[in-house]
Amino acid sequence: MIIYLSEFAKFFSWNEKNRKLELILEWKNGRKLLVKYDTEYNSDNADGFPDSDDPENEEEYYEFQAIAFWCISIINLIGSEDEKFMEEGELFEITPDNSPDLIKDKNENILWKKNQSFS
Repeated sequence: MIIYLSEFAKFFSWNEKNRKLELILEWKNGRKLLVKYDTEYNSDNADGFPDSDDPENEEEYYEFQAIAFWCISIINLIGSEDEKFMEEGELFEITPDNSPDLIKDKNENILWKKNQSFS
């Protein structure tokens, strides 16, 4: 399923110079994931990702880039059902249904808030 560019996706597209970021995704319910965002995915090294070299796939490529994260570790999970949410090393994709409320850097500085607009 293709997730079209949102303000969240634009933030990561505009910050592509930071090729590999370790970030904290945080939700209001207390769930936190430490993730690695890597802009170097393409169809050669990540199954199912569009090829960035094909102009027809350029927009689709950036849509995938903006929502793909590798889970490094689960920092905090609330509730027994959430314990099955992620495993270390899994690919986590942001969708409108599971979008985090905050994105922070490793030092807990807020980089992005849900519904934040970038102009």
